Amino acid sequence: MAKKKTPPKKKTPTKSKKKTTAKSKKVGLKRTLFRWVTVATIWGCIALFIVLAWYGKDLPRIAKGVENKHDRIIRVYAHDGTTELAAYGHLRGPNVRVEDLPQHIPNAFIAIEDRRFYSHFGIDMIGLTRAMVTNVRAGGIVQGGSTITQQLAKNLFFTPERTLKRKIQEAMLSLWIEWKYSKEEILSAYMNHVYFGAGAYGLDSAAKIYFNKNPQDLGIKEAAMLAGLMQAPSRLSPLHNPKGAIQRMRVVLNAMEEEGYATREMIADARNIVIENGQIQGMDIVSRSKEAHYFTDWIFRQANIFASDIEGDLKVVTTLFPSLQKAVTQIAKQEIDRSVPEGSDQTPPQIAAVILNEHGAIRAMVGGYDYEKSQFNRATDARRQAGSAFKPFVYLAAIEQGWRPDDMISNERITSGRYRPSNHDGFYSPEATLREALSNSYNVSAVHLTKEVGIRHVIDVADRIGIDAEVREELSTALGTVDISLLDLVGGYATIGQDGRLVTPYGIERIETKEGEVLYEYKRTSPSRVIAFNHADAITSMMRDVVEFGTGQRAQTGFPIAGKTGTTQDYRDALFIGFSSTYTMGVWIGRDDNTSLGRGSYGGVIPATVFKRSMQEAHRGVPARSISSYNPAEAQQFKSILNDIFSGRSPRWIGGGSNNNDNGSDSEERFDLNQ
Repeated sequence: MAKKKTPPKKKTPTKSKKKTTAKSKKVGLKRTLFRWVTVATIWGCIALFIVLAWYGKDLPRIAKGVENKHDRIIRVYAHDGTTELAAYGHLRGPNVRVEDLPQHIPNAFIAIEDRRFYSHFGIDMIGLTRAMVTNVRAGGIVQGGSTITQQLAKNLFFTPERTLKRKIQEAMLSLWIEWKYSKEEILSAYMNHVYFGAGAYGLDSAAKIYFNKNPQDLGIKEAAMLAGLMQAPSRLSPLHNPKGAIQRMRVVLNAMEEEGYATREMIADARNIVIENGQIQGMDIVSRSKEAHYFTDWIFRQANIFASDIEGDLKVVTTLFPSLQKAVTQIAKQEIDRSVPEGSDQTPPQIAAVILNEHGAIRAMVGGYDYEKSQFNRATDARRQAGSAFKPFVYLAAIEQGWRPDDMISNERITSGRYRPSNHDGFYSPEATLREALSNSYNVSAVHLTKEVGIRHVIDVADRIGIDAEVREELSTALGTVDISLLDLVGGYATIGQDGRLVTPYGIERIETKEGEVLYEYKRTSPSRVIAFNHADAITSMMRDVVEFGTGQRAQTGFPIAGKTGTTQDYRDALFIGFSSTYTMGVWIGRDDNTSLGRGSYGGVIPATVFKRSMQEAHRGVPARSISSYNPAEAQQFKSILNDIFSGRSPRWIGGGSNNNDNGSDSEERFDLNQ
């Protein structure tokens, strides 16, 4: 019997062989990992190269754009052509070099903006890390880590775009700038491009605007104040925020001391700089008028339209009287502050005002209570209801149809129909004269009269005198439910005040190029007559009674004035519009959210008071003539003449009457039958 074969025993691996296998696997894993890291690195470099190439392709164009960029500057002047009111555009002076400046000037910028400027390569990794840690701890952006080079790179882009592409391009441009230029050249370029507020770009322009000095003459405190503006140029401007500008200047001076750029003795007198009556004492800051900003913004928009196809800087000469503008602005603010004292729970309402001369030239304009808080011009751009200030156009329409100021109209309460207005004082009567009804601003009388005259005739009158607004065919129109700009309303009153000759408001006298070539000039022509003289004369006499005996008594100036108050529903708007022989003025107060001003806020209170004080200022050295020669008896006789003419009888012409009138109109004009 054969022997049974036993299977061979398996050899158990030795300990050394196990170690060899594990080591081989580990080496293989490292090689694989190294291979993939290498591949990933290569592809990452390729991707980075592509990204940099793609984002960097615009850098030559950007650099070229910096060299060729020139923004048009529009300078706005007062009526004398020499008093500059404002300048729009990038105001740049000659470029400055760091080497030509006292050392404390560049040191001020380095101390507050980039302390390691001379040691980094365009990007400050230490500062960037510190800023990131600070922001993480604060839970938001409270500190930036950008260098002066990065800020220069950012300024080379002309749009404030915040994208990843822009950040990469800024970083690339920073590195390129550091590679191509010296630190002195970079710092010089930075100070020549950065914005300092007040329209000033570059150190030269800022030094002249704020201190009326050449940059080489700036002291250490002045340099520190300009360097401090970098944080928020408009908000920290010493022209608008002297307190904030001083506080920031002291921060810069302290930073200069910490960096060894200034001694304690050099900056000690900065503590003596204080603010008195809103003005900085201890430093000579150039005083620039802020009163005309609403007006110059309006002019700037027009100038851009008039000269849209013209390249180069422009000079715009306007109609404004700076002294009158300043007075009206101060009066308006004083009266608002008097009604809402400082510390009151109420927010001051907005106010707008416009003064025109007899030709329509704007001599003063107020567009709001505080330009720094709101640049919206409520004199030109806001359309609010006119309220009772629209009523003179209703009564003028009646006069054109043959009504006389002393004719009677119903003043009875309206008890039928959907529209049932009431008189503000609660007084009603069977009848009232047109003169009395307008003087006391009876609402029901105006509605009754509109029914008699016809709303279409009222609309026609408003259109002829230049009211650019949608006047609806509704009875409520009689009470001024018409959305209209204050400027348009004042122009309509001026047309009445100028004996019915159309007055169109304007603010630009001429526009010139930098070389003196006149591109536009206002041509004064003989105004067209849109209202017959005798009709304008009659309504003027009625509006004169509004001031002498009616709701506008607070507007009495001591010389002949005619006008009308206006108050809209729930006291949302209050107005007074009036005129003398030379000037027409309108004043409006209200709130932007259209909420109530409060009970008792009539047009005959604050607006009438602002009107009075402003018109008295406007008439300093300007004679005020009579504004109306209306004679009731003469008007009755003229009406009889018209009746004779239209009945076929021979007219009984007026004899022995005086042709004298202070408006310079002769008798033929007085009895104009065209209207």
